[in-house]
Amino acid sequence: MAHLPEPGGYTYGKYSPFVRMCRGLSLATEKTSLPVLIVEDDEPTRKLLHAVLTRGGFSTAFAVNGVEAMSLLRTNDYAVIVLDIMMPEVGGKEVVEFITAESIPIPVVICSAAGPRVLTGFDPNVVKGIIRKPFDIEQFVAMVAKVARSKP
Repeated sequence: MAHLPEPGGYTYGKYSPFVRMCRGLSLATEKTSLPVLIVEDDEPTRKLLHAVLTRGGFSTAFAVNGVEAMSLLRTNDYAVIVLDIMMPEVGGKEVVEFITAESIPIPVVICSAAGPRVLTGFDPNVVKGIIRKPFDIEQFVAMVAKVARSKP
């Protein structure tokens, strides 16, 4: 088995917890190649999300804040957006407001460590799932797959 790059730029062998968690993901979800926009300012978390989603059969693009995300959303189409809420410059709430105002038909899965009060009040036509950090990887990939497949 090849070594997988892991969060933080480390590479671990076949017995690391990260590799064991990811090993079955390609079998747990169908190979989709659906594009996912990951909007996350924390680099280790971005790498983790990329690793588990590509292992699950998705292609990924990245934005490190809301400004980059809005720019990418003006010119690209994605099956789903994985969105952090607490980011510098422009946060996730503002990105959801932008998606709503611009009538961009891309569903959002919020992936955030924010508390429950911050993770409420979103337009259910836009935000199709919320998962709190730290999260179960299999649950996360399953939610992203479900939301991506439900896109009109």
